[in-house]
Amino acid sequence: MKIRLVLSVFITFFSGWISYQTVTPFFTNKLEKVLFNWVPLPDIAAWSVFVLGLFASSIFISAFLDKKEVKGLTRVLYISVIIGMAIGTSINYARYCFIIKPNGLLECPLKIGYKKNLMRDYVTDLSLCEKL
Repeated sequence: MKIRLVLSVFITFFSGWISYQTVTPFFTNKLEKVLFNWVPLPDIAAWSVFVLGLFASSIFISAFLDKKEVKGLTRVLYISVIIGMAIGTSINYARYCFIIKPNGLLECPLKIGYKKNLMRDYVTDLSLCEKL
């Protein structure tokens, strides 16, 4: 039981840091690079794991304090994935609507030799594609 508790808290902190990185462009004034993809799988995964970690940590902490058996984790998994999908998709498209489009950021083209698998960089100047 203790290992589950420690593992869920560790996963929550790590995925929370990654999820925080998805929203940092909303809170910074100096934007040089913003990540975006039309299929928001990385954001969905990050937020789903974070929500699952929050739910699992709270369940394991309450079970540890009450010395009870943990039940119903399948439902928690489904609920956290649905919530994570909603949050991740909303944040991903909000980055496009509120940051990329109004600031006139440009997508790094493939001609420069720039290629990433899941997320594409949107930058203020195309010379930043080679540096970042």
